[in-house]
Amino acid sequence: DGIEFNLCRFSGDTPILGCGAGGGSAIVRVLNNTINGTILGDGIDFNLLSGSQTIAIISGNVLTSIADKGISFGPDNNAAFAAVITNNQITTDPAIATTNETRGISLNLGATANGVNGSAPVTVGTLTAQGTLISGNTISNTEQSGILLRTRNNAQLLATVSNNTVTNTNSTNDTDQAGIKVRAQNTSSQTVIVENNTVTNSGVSGINIRAANTATARATVRGNTVSNTNTSNNGDEAGILARSQDTARVCIRMENNSSFNALSLADFRFRRQAVGAFLELFNLGDPIAVGAPSSDLKTFLTSAPQNNTGGNDKFFVTNNFVQIPTAACTFP
Repeated sequence: DGIEFNLCRFSGDTPILGCGAGGGSAIVRVLNNTINGTILGDGIDFNLLSGSQTIAIISGNVLTSIADKGISFGPDNNAAFAAVITNNQITTDPAIATTNETRGISLNLGATANGVNGSAPVTVGTLTAQGTLISGNTISNTEQSGILLRTRNNAQLLATVSNNTVTNTNSTNDTDQAGIKVRAQNTSSQTVIVENNTVTNSGVSGINIRAANTATARATVRGNTVSNTNTSNNGDEAGILARSQDTARVCIRMENNSSFNALSLADFRFRRQAVGAFLELFNLGDPIAVGAPSSDLKTFLTSAPQNNTGGNDKFFVTNNFVQIPTAACTFP
């Protein structure tokens, strides 16, 4: 890795950085560095484990020819954190990558253990911060997601993804990825605002909000410009996709987005993949039936106050109907 920070990470039974009974704590600032050419690793890599508490500020860095993740954030095993990731320039290089997994910014919470908290306030010394802000970054040339927010086990995440420019992503056409991907699994939950981003040239969906197992994803998707995505024309993808699986719940507010994708069958797709899954759309008064395309979905999404725009006959509802919001759904 170009720059790596570990807190309470163990090698066998030996801590790399010693942690007391309550876990270690740190405030870390990674500012204005230039990193060029990581042949086997990430540009900037954070590993946070074993009850640690971290506040991270990662800003103004220029990362080029990165062979893995540009910025990788991996809290696990009862770690708590808050992060500000702003104004970084990230270009990965699939030509030198060995795993076909290059990403721009990757948050991977709770990969192996429970207890990761990325939503509650974190206090280290006199500084208190809450959630993750990913804003003003420029990301290009990734094999997988430009920005990935993934939670597993019972991890919790509060995040805002705003004003980023994401282009030429997901060259592998991997449907587990996207230009900007929110992916909640197991019993985890995410509360995310995705707004005012520009996403172009993605192999599959430009923006994808997805929950599986019994997880919950609460998302506001607002003011984004999505174009020339789902260039593989995958029949289950779209410029902007909301997808729930198993008995998971997606609560989504969608406003003022522009999605025009010449090679994609759908500019907007709502995919409630299982009868037991939940896909609840903010402000919806009546369920919207399956339709490919769906004139009812188009009418709702393009009317005030939603005010989304997309191509004619490119609004899709697949598998099962879209649901009206219930008391179980809250919207950021």
